[in-house]
Amino acid sequence: MTPYLQQVEIIKKLINQTIDIFNRLNSFSYKDNTAVDSRVELCNRMLNDIDSGVFKIAVVGVIKSGKSTLVNALAGKELVQRGAGVVTSITTKIRKGKKNSATILFKSWDQVNLQLENALRFFPDKKLIKDIPSPLDIRRKNDRDLLHQIYKMLIESFPASAGHIKPETLMLRHALNGFENCFQYVQADETSVSFSGKEFKNHKLFTSNADMAFYVKDVYLEVFGKTIAPNIEIADCQGAD
Repeated sequence: MTPYLQQVEIIKKLINQTIDIFNRLNSFSYKDNTAVDSRVELCNRMLNDIDSGVFKIAVVGVIKSGKSTLVNALAGKELVQRGAGVVTSITTKIRKGKKNSATILFKSWDQVNLQLENALRFFPDKKLIKDIPSPLDIRRKNDRDLLHQIYKMLIESFPASAGHIKPETLMLRHALNGFENCFQYVQADETSVSFSGKEFKNHKLFTSNADMAFYVKDVYLEVFGKTIAPNIEIADCQGAD
């Protein structure tokens, strides 16, 4: 066995040991084990990724550090156009394909609403958010009206310092501004929309617009050409700040 394969087996052994620890935790716990189950699922995905034989390159870094420029250079095409800012965490995964195609994966409504609820918890003045119903649902007009009021109060109570606004406040603004454009795409479960051929470039509309990007979970691109090898996947990771 080569040194590389030996290292792979060591990593797989460590992951399996981690899964075993989580499973033992589950057997001793009488409470909600959602967090533990999600970590077991993550470990299993890691094992599947290792066995897939695909070499994955993750490009990470702070904003304006040249991530998109590097990814475009590696892909040999202007694939990535950014502008979604610091409040999103979109990962764009790029692989070789038989034709240029893009798939946009959207968050579910539960994920959207939970993200907003968690953002509101960061504010110390609970009087600003006392009228928000629980659970929050941005699909309801009354909830959106309340969120608009809260956003206005947040801007007034937590004014921008040196041109910067709290990420939680920005998230609220993007969610409200992008609602009308993304309402048709977001559903009870995660959904996706695909673009190919002449419409391929339309995927950039969802990653370069901060308001629409809030509702996007991940982006998958398949690119025709010889620049990317079949066993290579490049991941442009946004939100690394």
